Amino acid sequence: MTQWLTQWSAWMKSSPFSTWACNYVNNHNAACRSSWFAVAAWIGDDELAHALLTGAKEPQWTNTSNSSMPYQHLGAPNCAGCGAPCSGTCGKAPIGGQILKDGELPEEAGRVNSVGYTCAETGNLFRLAQLSRHPIVADTPTDDLYTYVSKSESSIRGAIDYLVPFALGEKKWPYPSEAADWQLYAVLRQAAAVWDNATYAQWATRTMASGCGAVSCAGDSSNLWWPSLGSA
Repeated sequence: MTQWLTQWSAWMKSSPFSTWACNYVNNHNAACRSSWFAVAAWIGDDELAHALLTGAKEPQWTNTSNSSMPYQHLGAPNCAGCGAPCSGTCGKAPIGGQILKDGELPEEAGRVNSVGYTCAETGNLFRLAQLSRHPIVADTPTDDLYTYVSKSESSIRGAIDYLVPFALGEKKWPYPSEAADWQLYAVLRQAAAVWDNATYAQWATRTMASGCGAVSCAGDSSNLWWPSLGSA
C-alpha cells in the first residue's frame, strides 16, 4: 500500500490535472489538498505535508511552465504571464484567497446550489484544519489552520461564524440556491471541541432539522469524532 501511495503521490506532483485541482478557485482546492495530505502523512512525506498546508494559507505561485517543480511552486495552468514570479491572482488559496474578511465564500455563493456548495466547502476547510494538527506537522505550530488568519484577515472560524445566522434562520440567505439544507451539524460540533466553546454545540443542535442531510444527526459520525460534546 505504501509503495502504491508513493507512486500515486509522485503522479500528483507531475500531473497537470492535480496542478489544476489543487490550485483551483473553488472547493476543488481544499478537497484536493486534504486528500493528498492524508497520503503524504501515510508515506511520511513531511515536506509535502507542510507544502500542502502552506499553499492553503496564501497563494504560492511562482511558475506554471514546469509541473514537475516542488508542489508549493505549482501554479494554475491557465495563469497567463507566469514565466516570472506571480502575484497570486492566477489562483486562490482556500483561506487567504477564497474566504472574505467577513467570512463569506464568494466562489461557492455564486454557484447554482450556493447553500450546498458553501456547506460542502466549509466541511473541506474543517477537514483540512483537522489534518493540520497531524503529528507529521506537529513540529510547526504555524501550520495549524484552525487558528490561522490570512493577510486579508480571513479565517476558517470567520467562515463558520458568517454562516451560522443563515443556518439558524436569523438572516435570509441573499443568493439563489437549489437546496436550502444547512448541513453544518458536523463542523459546528468540531468547532465546539476545537475552540472549547459550547455555543457551537448549541448551534449544532439547533441545525439538526437540516444539518445532516438525509440521515439523522444521531447517527452522524461527528458524534464519534467529538464524543465529549455528547450525542445528538
